[in-house]
Amino acid sequence: MSGQTPAQEVEVEVEVDQKNKDICAAEQREHFEGLWKSYPRKLGKKAAWNHYKASVKTPEAQTAIVVALARFKKRLAEEGTATKYIPHGSKWFNNWQDWVGFEEPTVGGKTAPDPPYFFKERFDGGRTMYVLVKKDGTRKLGDPFEQERWFKAGVPHAKELDKV
Repeated sequence: MSGQTPAQEVEVEVEVDQKNKDICAAEQREHFEGLWKSYPRKLGKKAAWNHYKASVKTPEAQTAIVVALARFKKRLAEEGTATKYIPHGSKWFNNWQDWVGFEEPTVGGKTAPDPPYFFKERFDGGRTMYVLVKKDGTRKLGDPFEQERWFKAGVPHAKELDKV
C-alpha cells in the first residue's frame, strides 16, 4: 500500500483531472479556431465558441464536427447558396449535430426533390393548403390560387409528397 489514505488519493486524482481539463480546454480552443477559419459566415463567434465548448468534449466529437462541417459546406456548394442565406456561425455551431448523420430530406418517408417544389397538405379542421419549399429550405403556405401561380411559374408539384 502507498501509505496514503483514500481521501488523499482522491485529492490527487481530482488535481490530475483538473490539469487534464485545462489541457483539453486549450486543445478545444485550438480545434474551434481551425473550424471557425473554415466556416463560411463568420458572425457570432463568441456564441459559437460557447456552443462548441458545450458540445465538443471528446476526440470523437471533434472528428464528428469536422465531418459535419464538410457535409454542410458541400451542400452549400451544391445548392449555390448565397452568403446571406448561410446561418451565422453561432447558429450552426449550436445545431452542428444535425449534419453528422445528414441524409437527403424526406417527407413522409419519401425523398423530396431539390427545392423549389410544392406539395399539398391537409391541416387540422380539414383545410387543404399547399406548402412551397423554397431553395433556402424555408416554407410558405399557400391556397389553391397561390398554388396555381407557383405551377405557372414552373415550380414542380411533388405529388408523391401530398398528404391529403
